[in-house]
Amino acid sequence: MGLTSRWVLIVLVFAWAVYAIYPISDKINLGLDLQGGMHIVLEVDTDKAIEGKIDNAAAQIRKDLESQQLEYTFVRKQNVFNVAVGLSDAADRQKVVDMIEKNYPYLTQVGLDDNDKSILFGIKNADENRWRMDAVDQSIEVLRNRIDEFGVAEPLIQKQGSNKIVIQLPGLEDPDEALNLIGKTAVLSFHLVDENVTAEAIKAGLQAQPIDVELLPYKMTDPVTGETLPSNVTMAVGREPVLTGSYLMDAEVMVSPQDNRPYVAIKFDPTGAKIFEEITKNNLQRNLAIVLDGTIYSAPTIQTVISGGDASISGNFTFKEANNLAIVLKAGSLPAPVTVAENRTVGASLGDDSIRSGVTASIIGFVLIVLFIGIYYRLSGMAANIALVLNLLFILAVLAQFKATLTLPGIAGIMLTLGMAVDANVLIFERIREELRKGRTVINAIDIGYSKALSAIIDSNLTSLIAAVVLFQFGTGPIKGFAITLSVGLIASMFTAIFVTRTIFIELIKTGTKIDFIGKSKIYFTVSIILCIIGLALIFGKGFNYGVDFSGGTSVQVTFERAVNIDKMRTTLSQDIGASVSIQTLGTDSSFRIKVDQGAGGEDLKKISDTISNSLETKFSEGGKVVIDSVEQVGPQVGKDLKRQALLAVLYAVIGILIYVAIRFELMSATSSVIALIHDIILTLGVIIAVNVTFDLTVLAALLTVVGYSLNDKIVIFDRIRERARMDEHKTLMESMNISINETLSRTILTSTSTLLAVISLAVFGGEVIKGFAIVMIAGIIIGTYSSIGIASSLVYNIKMLKGKKTVK
Repeated sequence: MGLTSRWVLIVLVFAWAVYAIYPISDKINLGLDLQGGMHIVLEVDTDKAIEGKIDNAAAQIRKDLESQQLEYTFVRKQNVFNVAVGLSDAADRQKVVDMIEKNYPYLTQVGLDDNDKSILFGIKNADENRWRMDAVDQSIEVLRNRIDEFGVAEPLIQKQGSNKIVIQLPGLEDPDEALNLIGKTAVLSFHLVDENVTAEAIKAGLQAQPIDVELLPYKMTDPVTGETLPSNVTMAVGREPVLTGSYLMDAEVMVSPQDNRPYVAIKFDPTGAKIFEEITKNNLQRNLAIVLDGTIYSAPTIQTVISGGDASISGNFTFKEANNLAIVLKAGSLPAPVTVAENRTVGASLGDDSIRSGVTASIIGFVLIVLFIGIYYRLSGMAANIALVLNLLFILAVLAQFKATLTLPGIAGIMLTLGMAVDANVLIFERIREELRKGRTVINAIDIGYSKALSAIIDSNLTSLIAAVVLFQFGTGPIKGFAITLSVGLIASMFTAIFVTRTIFIELIKTGTKIDFIGKSKIYFTVSIILCIIGLALIFGKGFNYGVDFSGGTSVQVTFERAVNIDKMRTTLSQDIGASVSIQTLGTDSSFRIKVDQGAGGEDLKKISDTISNSLETKFSEGGKVVIDSVEQVGPQVGKDLKRQALLAVLYAVIGILIYVAIRFELMSATSSVIALIHDIILTLGVIIAVNVTFDLTVLAALLTVVGYSLNDKIVIFDRIRERARMDEHKTLMESMNISINETLSRTILTSTSTLLAVISLAVFGGEVIKGFAIVMIAGIIIGTYSSIGIASSLVYNIKMLKGKKTVK
């Protein structure tokens, strides 16, 4: 491609990027950690959905048997997933089996007693699986309708696994209200009150409870405040509803002219209206109980026939309660109960702080990289810096084009990418410098330098992409954002380094270094073995400070106006909660992260969070106003699942990368890489424990990135060793490998330094949310650089020496 064509393409891509991100405030979606909001994972109880289907089937089977005049002694649910039918006459068995097989194709006979009078029917496996999937899919649609009615802008609702639903509600101001609205089952039904049975008599043992009657709690409310009162009042109603909410067409909040209280006016569809009219016509002067989620809200007396399908639900509601009830009724009831398996709430003020911290860290890190490259490479550095600016622009453009969400880890991914983007340019510049030392012309040196660097650039970036893909596959929320920005950045950096900088005039620098790295391998091995022993002792001794991501529990980040005594806070909260509380200061003695490793379900976690909030507000007045910056709640089972996925993510990333290395290079290089990567992971984990970094999903992202970065360095050296093997036929293996390491040394140091500058900027200016990520990256970069120079190549050398290979050929 000619020079003019190159510039035309660059200008076109630049123009597209500018168009894609303008105006940036409208084109880049901010994640919850940058604008505040809620991240909720709901678990659908699909067993209850199956149980509901069986209940409906049992009720309908009774009607079918009666219509066909087949006498039965019972039809009941058995073992949750089965229907048992008891017959009066065994001679009717085949008729019943034929009828059920015809009318209920999802049921099959699974059992029969000795006298042929009791038949057991079970759900077919295919139908059971389909019903479970349908329950989750239907729940998603109901939740989407509710959230749309609630008025949250750009919510995210998607399926996770087989029975979980992820919901993200950005910019939410009242998380408690949203949580109540989302989790409400909202099963509406109408039952006739049984006038011949009293709940008090059944409880006192004076009257037996008929099989077709059930006792339901009655909601008692304060007539003045409308608050729900503690009560054990129950009412006896027919077990089978005479009408269900499935016929509901609309629900609206109205205000009663008599007492000025809000109530919910409901309207049935034509079929429901007809059923409701028949009910009121046939049951005048009887009480009709209105039941919502198993609780009686009111039981008015039917005074007249009600036609047209209009009814009302009253219960001394507040206007907000009535409005929320109307929303869930209008949106439909959930086909199965849902529980909160994970809940993360970020306050808007913390989001603003995160944006400021992230932007500040990004600007400072970017400036440091630009200055460093500019000073070291002078005119060539200017070309590299132009490529970096374009790289940043292209990342933002791709995020905007695909409507990706930018999170705080995503900002970290951009900064990390910019640091790593320097690597490709350094590789090219060093290659060009080598060709100039051989006496080639500038033009030839540039052509040959780019050609020789291409292989190492592609290999090193592809390994990092593998780690990014694994992150995207196994990560959730912000981690996916990090993986996306990292992937886009790597691709953009290859384009700018290989294409853009080659179009710009490059000035070359001439330096040389000669160090006997291989000869010092025993020193490296000794130091590394000692450090690995220390790391393993920390891992199996002290252990990790797991975040709620992996341990389950509640984590609350708070900020006071003034300093608060941390010991007093720990003692007070432990007493109020009744469990051990760990508290970590966040930079100052007025900002803290409070963690409680407790809670078996959503309700327990919610109770703990509320207890913490109430205790902080009432018992620490010396701290002034307290702001709850964020709340994270993860059920213990979710924590176990995430921990397992974390191990799989690391394992799959290492396996994927090493398979690639073995194919591209040789088995010895892959073996050495395995050992070196295990070395790097152990040492990095040791640092995480030593400095008490909370091990959460963000730190896992950093660890996986360290794996990719570390192998990136090693591939560049292996690539040079492979190349020199074709050139240094008469040199010893040690000489050839030392030359290879020395030739890539300046590139290794330059890349590590520039990336460290970006990550150190994140650690210093990025705020507490991203600090753990940055610390792990700093440790990983230093350890990875050390192992690339001192460990990986020395392992290759020693393995070859053990095989008796002392020369290159």
